[in-house]
Amino acid sequence: MALAHGYALPFVTQKVVGDYASDNAAAAARAIASGATKEAAGSCLDARAINLQMRVPQRTDTNLLTNSAMAGATGSVLPTKWVSGSVDGLTVTISSAFTSAGFQAIDWTVSGTADNDGTIYIGCEPNDNTNAIPASIGQQYIGAMSLGKQAGTIPATMVMQVLGQKSSDGSVIETANSSTDLNGLASGSLTRVNTAVLSIASVSSDRVNFRLTADVAALDVISFTIRIAAPQVERNDRISPYITTTTGAASRVTGQPSLLIVPQLTRAGFVYPQLPVVSGADFTFTRATTATRVNASGLIESVASGVLRLDYPIGGGCPAALIEPSAQNLVPSGLVFNSAAGVLYDTAVSDSPAVSINSARITKNEASGTIRYANQVCSTSVLASSTTYTISRFFKYDGVDFATSMEYNNGAQWGGTAWNQVINIASSGVTLGTSTSCTGSVENYGNGWYRVAVRITTGASPSGSPVTYLMRLPAALSTGQGFLTALPQLETGAIPTSYIPTTAASATRNADVCSVSGVSGYIGQTEGTIYAEVEISRFAVNSRILAISDGTSDARVILQKAANSVIQGIVTTASASVVSISTASGQTAGVYKIALAYKTDDFAMYVNGSQVGTDTSGAVPACSQIFLGKIETSATTIQLNDLLRAAAIYPTRLTDDQLANITRLT
Repeated sequence: MALAHGYALPFVTQKVVGDYASDNAAAAARAIASGATKEAAGSCLDARAINLQMRVPQRTDTNLLTNSAMAGATGSVLPTKWVSGSVDGLTVTISSAFTSAGFQAIDWTVSGTADNDGTIYIGCEPNDNTNAIPASIGQQYIGAMSLGKQAGTIPATMVMQVLGQKSSDGSVIETANSSTDLNGLASGSLTRVNTAVLSIASVSSDRVNFRLTADVAALDVISFTIRIAAPQVERNDRISPYITTTTGAASRVTGQPSLLIVPQLTRAGFVYPQLPVVSGADFTFTRATTATRVNASGLIESVASGVLRLDYPIGGGCPAALIEPSAQNLVPSGLVFNSAAGVLYDTAVSDSPAVSINSARITKNEASGTIRYANQVCSTSVLASSTTYTISRFFKYDGVDFATSMEYNNGAQWGGTAWNQVINIASSGVTLGTSTSCTGSVENYGNGWYRVAVRITTGASPSGSPVTYLMRLPAALSTGQGFLTALPQLETGAIPTSYIPTTAASATRNADVCSVSGVSGYIGQTEGTIYAEVEISRFAVNSRILAISDGTSDARVILQKAANSVIQGIVTTASASVVSISTASGQTAGVYKIALAYKTDDFAMYVNGSQVGTDTSGAVPACSQIFLGKIETSATTIQLNDLLRAAAIYPTRLTDDQLANITRLT
């Protein structure tokens, strides 16, 4: 990656557009080398990925300390490259390094009676010219540690210092410092403490060190233990989240998602992210059957099993991943109709919304004057009782305006439910009229084709099979007048899913399952942010958008579509404490950009640029798996049943301003 423009190079840099494009190109090259293909889609998917990354300015921050992780500490032995000083009469003890609040920590204990005046200190850098942090005029430095008093009384003179020094002939002269008073340090848990900014104003300073220090006088009785963790010195005017070092300075790009996926790079069994540009976070994808999508030409086509579908908007535009649950088309024989007097069926019409699937022309086969019905088997089995079904099929104008209907009046097959949905077919398009005991919807698929969906809930005791439904041909139609129709489907549920082709029997499309495990290093374990961009056409209860978890529902951070048309963010820990933030009910169809930020007792959710809610009480779960559009376990359920445009994982809790920025629609 090319070096970006920025300031204080190389320690703080800001990325520019060329870097993001370079990352995307590298990700594509890696995926293609592994056998993947890249969805063409012009440059819109690349632009979507770059736009998301640019929403949060990305900086490279560097902890300049040599050994912030305190490697080498044991008993009274200091961490490697650390230094300390004391006075006669005082005993200094350094505990072995251990974990405290998620950080490597040591306890610095000083006790006894001072024999003379002097200074006690513990420094995070060696007091020599070879390893000290170099400094020059115009540079700024800031230091921070997580500290907690464990016992005793901290001397009133105790301070934390980032200090400038001048070395000459082996001697070291302090030239400037920026100190923070520590005599009021709280007892117990660790607290992050910063120094003020140290500015190097002259050549009198050529190095920087960092320490805790106190002046003591002869006969002072000293007894205290201070816990020290996460020391950091940055060449900057503000402190960033802690960066671990062990054998030298270490850097981290902040504001950059650790994982970013705009679905575009796919092959059977895999979906590749744009970030990271290395192996180890590639998503596995399964669907054991073929499935259909709308392609770039606006036609419905089949996609091989095990391949993620990138579905294009009707009328053109940028595609997104279609992630659906398992569904079954109960219509057994495609476009085969029952014979009926006065009706002509031509099922070899090449005009169709689908690739390689014909449509049917249904026309009157007699002079006007009599109502006729085209009827079709929609299930060879008895329907379930008290169950919602959706019948969907495509209609197209064929030279005459008229009102038809989809209906069924034999109450036995539908459990006593008689239903009717009027469909207006005209040169101007297909619209819905009145309905009885059902609800309908219509969607324009382009080229004159419209998908009509009718939802019916059966009564208590459906009986008889094969189950049929009727399409009315009004009496006013004459010989040769009628309509085109294609792709019939009957499925359980209130949502028409993507078309499932059938031939001699019903057919099933298996669920789309996309996830990656073993990625705890990409997920913030003490803080983080999850982001998703989705196109929602329908709301259902508990449809997952994005989830991270430990593989169970006991430790998770999720975004989901929920009941009453709301979008919800949920955090659950192993102890079952839950954070839940929701939008207002009644959300409508459209594009949503959603971010849920988490940190202990600090949670916030933003949707489309606005804060939805916060929560100031809750723990953070340990997560190692990521799930796109499905439940956060191994189960293949609770699919999104909509379009996922992008998803990202950030290892830090983004600021509220950053959350607003990444979720704004424009």
